[in-house]
Amino acid sequence: MAKKPKKAYRKETFPSKKTIDEGIYIDFEGFAPNLHRNKIPPSLIGIYRPADDCFRQIVFNDKLKRAVEDTDVGYPVTFNSEMKSVLIELHSEARKNRPLFAFSEYEYDIIDDEIGSKRSIKKRYRNVNLIAKKYFKDNQPDKPLPSSLLEVIERLNLDTTDKVKDHSITTCIRTVKVACKTRKKWEDRDKETRDAWNILLEHNRWDCMIMHKALLKML
Repeated sequence: MAKKPKKAYRKETFPSKKTIDEGIYIDFEGFAPNLHRNKIPPSLIGIYRPADDCFRQIVFNDKLKRAVEDTDVGYPVTFNSEMKSVLIELHSEARKNRPLFAFSEYEYDIIDDEIGSKRSIKKRYRNVNLIAKKYFKDNQPDKPLPSSLLEVIERLNLDTTDKVKDHSITTCIRTVKVACKTRKKWEDRDKETRDAWNILLEHNRWDCMIMHKALLKML
């Protein structure tokens, strides 16, 4: 069996404060691949630019469009079915010293699959999970390495009181998709559906913004 090729992005070294503050923090939400589909496009992306104090979300899944049109969360939430164009724009904004930060390889794989044939992101992408593992390996060598963003945040003693917990994000997406099938269903949605949409958006926002705080705490 052929070995799985290594990821193209460079070995993680700790970024400077300038790079941390000027980076672009992203997080996708969606369904994991399954036996029937190897690649499932994400439903939405959160994008946080701390240098501009700007956070926004772009929804790609047209089955969530009704929800986008009826959203008031205090920051921009827009619909754009052209995910590739959004990723090309992100790629063009990113630089080696203003990289895309994300907490997994998932975001890298999605971007690389969509635009990687002509636009390499290997010098413009930083995996916060690998950066955190390096930090804890160097600073807490006797403890097991954290495996999730929440574990990283808890180990750094950052505040998690506003973290959305005990909810399945995929269940939230399914709940909202069902309610968006017709205008009447959406207008008649119950509190559980309203909460599911807000939980999904807040979960994504928290993940994007807390990565920046985590990297600053590790300086």
